[in-house]
Amino acid sequence: FFYGDQRLANLVNFEVPYIGGEELNKSPSHLHHRHAIKFGEMSEDECRQNWPDLLEIVERKVKPDRMQNNRETYKRYWWHFGEKRIDLYSAISNCERVLAISRVSNSVSYAYVGTGSVFADSLIVFPLSQAEFFTALQGKVHELWARFLASSMKDDLRYSISDCFETFPFPVALLDANANDPAHEDQRQSLEAIGERYHQFRAELMVANNEGLTSTYNRFHDPAETSSGLLELRRLHSEMDQAVLAAYGWSDVPTACGFGLDYLDIEDDAQLPDALQERIDSGKLFFWDAEDALTFQSQLRSHEAVKGKKKLSWRYRWPDAVRDDVLARLLALNAERYAEEVALGLHGKAGKKAAPAAAGDGKRRGRPPKAVLATDGQQIGLAL
Repeated sequence: FFYGDQRLANLVNFEVPYIGGEELNKSPSHLHHRHAIKFGEMSEDECRQNWPDLLEIVERKVKPDRMQNNRETYKRYWWHFGEKRIDLYSAISNCERVLAISRVSNSVSYAYVGTGSVFADSLIVFPLSQAEFFTALQGKVHELWARFLASSMKDDLRYSISDCFETFPFPVALLDANANDPAHEDQRQSLEAIGERYHQFRAELMVANNEGLTSTYNRFHDPAETSSGLLELRRLHSEMDQAVLAAYGWSDVPTACGFGLDYLDIEDDAQLPDALQERIDSGKLFFWDAEDALTFQSQLRSHEAVKGKKKLSWRYRWPDAVRDDVLARLLALNAERYAEEVALGLHGKAGKKAAPAAAGDGKRRGRPPKAVLATDGQQIGLAL
């Protein structure tokens, strides 16, 4: 239970920020504007005696629903959190910061947030404070994996731990077995350095523009964007991608980007010139040059194929051939890691069988160091 009235926050001797996907994506600095009422293990009498105003809010807004719940503890301790997520808060207790991503968003955007908050179930929290993990997850390699395996909600991506994170084959240098291996130290340092630079620059840019992650990445992907700050963010993103690819040993992958459409919905009654219609029918919706992308967009609007101010689904990305090549490599690596786990006896008879690499839906896990995550209030151990 949470509230947004700052006056009520002053009724307690400490402030408990409440952070969800809204704060992560819309606030330039991921600041909270809501506060949680957190009684911890206090008895009802203690709460009523010391914090009657706060208990009255919980009694009015929470207790009626709790009384309808089938779980006895929910009813008996209606002023406590229903699910206390002890594993989660234990895992982050020694972290100064944690990685977080909104469960539903139009971009795969990670950010660091402080640990002294109550996290909403709209947020996925990773107890990973090291910048090398931010680099691996924020780069295009992981974005390809997430977009390939995630479900959708309207036009947004719905990030799933089990599909997008657990199955992701991290670079060898970031696996738990190699955490203290000096042979991989240079790669870890390289990933850490660019991750810190990218995150710091992006944070300063968002504050300067008074824009959150959603607005920032909308501009990042817009071919009409020409501001120096966003162009520098694109350059740093390319540098980050190069570091990630090098960590996989895939430095042969070209990292030049252009502008591609995720999809294109045009009006059924639109009458388009033959050349434009042929381009659409062939699926050639990628443009190396921003001006070419804007010309294509202008042609669609001039022929009323796209009406009003509807924005097209531009994404600043690798061309299709590079995307498919990297995805194929990830699937192959994922299958290899899964085979290693099977050989080690980590998958019993009840475990799911690995699907063919092309299908991409087997539980083939390339795992990072031991971690506990929270989404929808669940915690999952990920140690190899």
